[in-house]
Amino acid sequence: MDAFARRISALSAEGRRLAALALMALMAACPAAARAQDPGQVDSAYLYAVSLMEGLRGHWEQSTALLKMAAEGDTGSAYLREELAQRYQDLGMGPKAVEALEQAAKAAPGDLQAQLRLAQACLARKQWDKAKAAYQQALALAPGDEEVLRALGALAMARGESEEALDWLGRCLAAHPDSLHARLLKAACLAQMGRGDEAVAEYRAALAQDPQAGSAYLQLAQLQGELGRPQAAEEALCQGLAQLPDDPELTDSLARLEQGRGLWAEAAASFGDLARLEPDSADARLSQGLNLLRSGASGPARAAMEPLSATAGEHQAVLLSALGMAADGMGDSAAAVGYFQASLGLDPSIEAAYGQLADLYQRLSRTAEMLPLLEKGVAQLPKSADLWSLLGAAYLDADKPELARQRLEKACALGLDSPQLHYQLGVACDRAGDTAQAERELDRVIEAEPGNAEALNYLGYSLADRGVELDKALDLLKRAVALEPENPYYLDSLGWAWHRQGDRERALYYLGRALGLMKGPGKDRDEVQGHLRAVQAGKPELTPAPAAP
Repeated sequence: MDAFARRISALSAEGRRLAALALMALMAACPAAARAQDPGQVDSAYLYAVSLMEGLRGHWEQSTALLKMAAEGDTGSAYLREELAQRYQDLGMGPKAVEALEQAAKAAPGDLQAQLRLAQACLARKQWDKAKAAYQQALALAPGDEEVLRALGALAMARGESEEALDWLGRCLAAHPDSLHARLLKAACLAQMGRGDEAVAEYRAALAQDPQAGSAYLQLAQLQGELGRPQAAEEALCQGLAQLPDDPELTDSLARLEQGRGLWAEAAASFGDLARLEPDSADARLSQGLNLLRSGASGPARAAMEPLSATAGEHQAVLLSALGMAADGMGDSAAAVGYFQASLGLDPSIEAAYGQLADLYQRLSRTAEMLPLLEKGVAQLPKSADLWSLLGAAYLDADKPELARQRLEKACALGLDSPQLHYQLGVACDRAGDTAQAERELDRVIEAEPGNAEALNYLGYSLADRGVELDKALDLLKRAVALEPENPYYLDSLGWAWHRQGDRERALYYLGRALGLMKGPGKDRDEVQGHLRAVQAGKPELTPAPAAP
């Protein structure tokens, strides 16, 4: 019956239908005397044939019930039990599949494959003890079998029994020193145990054994990365590509590693290689363009991405935003605006596009379009602290500090909290005349970010300009200048604070440095000159200092 069932299962659907019909016709014509000699065998064959017919008709419940009856008959074969297990597995009835395989293994205790199938089914359901027992039974049938020893090692690893896993894998390699799979499992086990250098050595031994083992390069690179050795990880992938230059998985891994390390030009080249290997991959071409963009190569980035504009699919909005950045970098402002607007039209949740388009509007003096754009942004993305900060800054640029304060306080009421948000709120409060709240907000920023030179300068100058807390003002401004010693705005603020403190010599020194670093004519330079003239004249009157850029 086993051989018969195996031959039928190998047939096409039409072949199985014809075989089942022939078998049922034979059973109908079979003399009673012949059937009486082995009724169980005849019943199993007949039930199996009818089961096949029901399955071909799509009647899976009836087919499975008949197959079960055939498999469990007195003379039902081990193979039928295995086929029943596969049927259960196909129907998503895992526990019944394991039960059928247990019966098959019991019916044929000397069948190595039956034991292995049972072990694999138990392993898939994480029935570790049953899986181990089945593998050990298989090992008793085939002592030293590579597959069984390796499987026992993998099972021990899955259970977290690393020492036992190493023992099984060691036995496997002792008997089969050329087993690449066992060596790779041993390397993974050592890595799992935190024995990174030993794992690296095993991976290298595996690669010496088979330089074409692409998965080994990938696993070695991943391990080197986890060990904090990005350069070694990159070397492993490069070695792999020297052996397998057209391997897309190695190429993709190298590209992503380079991107993660901030090697934008190198990542762009690797993503370009990946696009060549996978010409239908819009992701590869888009990633190439984005990395070219990050490297400052706006023209090549635009050239790489523009052909995708009709085929990018789900990435269309991201692509258009990236093209906007590329066009902006090339000085093509009109195209950049169009790309950003199209991007947000397709997907109004792209946060970066709001900020990039708002910045572009500001540079193009299209400030009337900034506020509606950013209002739309915070409506679409109310949890974006960055967009609320940009909106507050836009209202401040429009000389609407009260509106800026209202919008920023609404952001805080939503539970948002970022130094930039509180910085803008501090500026808004200061310009609205609430200097006490402004100081609280700016102190909060400085506490969170002691190296925030912009906040140090703003609060320091505000205090000095009002002639209050001059010691604190000087401390804040000294810290700002220490962070950015060539910033003319910070030097101007510090010079003015020394003037308010009554130290004319230091005031002249810092104001002179500020004026020397201020580039070109303009309002900012005029204000520094105004401070310098006031100090030279010995006048303590308050003169507004320029805000830092």
